[in-house]
This record gives sequence, structure tokens and C-alpha cells, in this order.
Amino acid sequence: METAHPIIMVLTDDAWITQAVVPLLEENGYIVQRTRSPCGSAASTGATGDLLLVDEATFARDQALGEICCGRVIVVGRAASRCRQIEALESGADDYIAVPCNPREFLARARAILRR
Repeated sequence: METAHPIIMVLTDDAWITQAVVPLLEENGYIVQRTRSPCGSAASTGATGDLLLVDEATFARDQALGEICCGRVIVVGRAASRCRQIEALESGADDYIAVPCNPREFLARARAILRR
């Protein structure tokens, strides 16, 4: 269920995400927390996110991130490989978005996941 001010944790240094997506999320009322470790951030602040945006390499190393921290995960990557997208989805990601893409599409996909 979507909260009044959903928290989206961003665990990626991808320039496109930080320059195009983060401002759009913030303009649309989302609280964006950039972090190097969402679980460490949750432990120190007592808050967890509603959605985790994580880059493909980090998700591949630790697929339990979403389950531990917020349960909803969008993996972002620059790979056009369907194989990698399928692997991420089969490993627990709610969506895989190849970037760059239309920022409004990114926002729509995040909203759809938060409605669940």
C-alpha cells in the first residue's frame, strides 16, 4: 500500500538515475534517500524504505537486500541483455529497468510497484 510520503532508497551511483530520476521522484512527493547500504541506513535511523532502486551489479552480489530492507526492488542497469533482466526478476526483483529510459516511464513503474 502506498503511504502518504513513500521512501525510495537509492543504492546506485548511476548518473542518469541521480540526474533524471531522483529529481522527478522528489517533485512527485517521494522521499529519496541515497545510501551505500540500505540496511545500515535502516539500522541507524530506524526507518526503512518503501522501494529500493539498486544497480544491477550490487543486486547480483546481494539479492537479499530488498527482502531485508523493504521488500520491493527495482534493478537498474545499462545492459540490454534479456538474460540479465530475467535473472534479476527470477532472483526477486520486482522490475528491471534498462536505463536510460523515459523518466516518466520510470516513475510509472515505481508507482505501480508501490501500489501493490
